[in-house]
Amino acid sequence: MTEKPYTLRDAIGGNRNLAYIADLTETVSSPGRRSLLSSEWLTEKELLEREYEHTEEMLRLRRNNPEATENILRQLMCLRDITTTLSALKASQTMGDIELYELKALALVVVEVRNLCEQYGIKAVELPDVEKVVELLDPEGTRVAHFYIYDAYSPVLKQLRIRLKAAQKEEADTAELFAACSDEENHIRTELSNSLQPYAESLQKGLTALGRLDMLIARAALAEKMNLSRPAITTGKTSYRGLRNPQIAELLARNKREFQPVDITIEPGVTVITGANMAGKSVVLKTVALCQLMAQFGYHVPAQEAEVRPVEEVLSSIGDAQDELEGLSSYAAEMLRINNIIDKKRCGVRCLALIDEPARTTNPEEGKALVNAIIELLGGEGSSTLLTTHYSGLTAECRRLRVHGFREEKAEGHTLTASTVNDFIDYRLEPDDDAQAPHEALRIARLIGVDDAVTETAARYLDQ
Repeated sequence: MTEKPYTLRDAIGGNRNLAYIADLTETVSSPGRRSLLSSEWLTEKELLEREYEHTEEMLRLRRNNPEATENILRQLMCLRDITTTLSALKASQTMGDIELYELKALALVVVEVRNLCEQYGIKAVELPDVEKVVELLDPEGTRVAHFYIYDAYSPVLKQLRIRLKAAQKEEADTAELFAACSDEENHIRTELSNSLQPYAESLQKGLTALGRLDMLIARAALAEKMNLSRPAITTGKTSYRGLRNPQIAELLARNKREFQPVDITIEPGVTVITGANMAGKSVVLKTVALCQLMAQFGYHVPAQEAEVRPVEEVLSSIGDAQDELEGLSSYAAEMLRINNIIDKKRCGVRCLALIDEPARTTNPEEGKALVNAIIELLGGEGSSTLLTTHYSGLTAECRRLRVHGFREEKAEGHTLTASTVNDFIDYRLEPDDDAQAPHEALRIARLIGVDDAVTETAARYLDQ
């Protein structure tokens, strides 16, 4: 039995940032939306490069010929999801007038967009030739998305309708003529359905291709709007320059504040990130997860430059309010998530793991031991792990990064509060050879106005 592909629809259920991106990918048709949500998780370089190139093609069209993009979108706005009708046609069922209208409307859009793609040199999608379908359903050549059983289908029907109209004027009995017209119309519907059945597969391909084209244009529009970059696919390490989180950046912009992009390289093995509370470590993990997901679902990514190493799975332990609803303590839920990550690593799954402050809710001695164990078990080639922690004195082998931290000189002359202190933190990540976690908690507490009695008493205990 073939395993069901992992799709964007599956992924957005477990990642709010990705759901935000999907919501902003504005397709104009229901087949376009379906195509977006059905986008499959890709791990092969060739397939990923094809997706990026198709998005780039739509970007070039938007920038160089916006009128062409608008012409295509106007046609795509007429697109409806008629999968049920096409399934009935494939099964050789007789179509009613509504179904015949749906088939005609689809065929007209396929023909028009196919002509536009040829005119503008678009290679991202291949649309079938369904001109014969249009001819069958549009015998009068009006090219209008409207259908009824035209007189042109049958001289017999034409004559019956003339006689029926005359009989109605004379107020004569029309029952026999009505029945005869109905029989002839049903005969025509059967003949039309039989003639259309060989084109069912082509129409289905056309519907799928149009949905994909809608999705690609929406993906390109998002890349342009958000200034996303095409990632380069690598086999070694993942790196970002100017990495940012679009959702958080938007929230900050509403308050006239700016998101500080960061640079980060993620190598095989474990990279530990340390830094004070409020230093943005969790945001880094969530943003790296978002970018990996976006890249492998065919999106451009929110960074100035990006090199992405494809993985088989993105796994995380960043906390989840759902745990409490399921009756799990935060520690129990966290350890089960981490255990799953370690199991995947042991089974040879090439994954990207994001682990936020593991064992922070247990006692410090055991917590430090657990973090050392996690680092050791997730080390080595194959998978990559980003792990944040406040624990000092970690001895397991890993690569270390540190958030630059609070910049006191930036805060001079400003009143610090809990809501403004983040404005004076430098979120840059820098290499760190020190196994000691930074000590900034008391300093920040003083600066934001916490009672001196609290910070001075804490400092006394710290010196003991």
